[in-house]
Amino acid sequence: METPPFWILVLISTLFVALPIGFIVIGSRLTLKSLRFKERAQSITGTVVEVIKTNNSADAQSTLYVYQPVFEFLAPDGSALRGKSASISSNMNYSIGSQHPILVDFDDPTTVHTKGNHMLIIGVMCVLVGGVSAAFGLNAIFSMI
Repeated sequence: METPPFWILVLISTLFVALPIGFIVIGSRLTLKSLRFKERAQSITGTVVEVIKTNNSADAQSTLYVYQPVFEFLAPDGSALRGKSASISSNMNYSIGSQHPILVDFDDPTTVHTKGNHMLIIGVMCVLVGGVSAAFGLNAIFSMI
């Protein structure tokens, strides 16, 4: 079999090796950040004091609203703190005054997490997809050489 032109090797290397390795790096960082947060975070109850509603559509003609709740909660010293949810979603329209379990890292209470493992799952999926894609890309390159 004849060796393909250099530009094809570069294209395949970029698309099927470099980009997947980027996914692996991003996924690893998300996973580690999520695990560190879960180690330091405390589970408490927060009260929704505000819901930030933003139009997140690509063009000015359509409307796609996303919601980000702002929670108020008590610090260990008894003072009231506020933090925005790390999750923003089109179906997360919490009502003002409702109470929900949240995770808070009191070293940085400005961002809170609603219960769930969504960031951890996204990180692990990025690592898996990147790893499988990089393996196929490397296999394709070595089979052409």
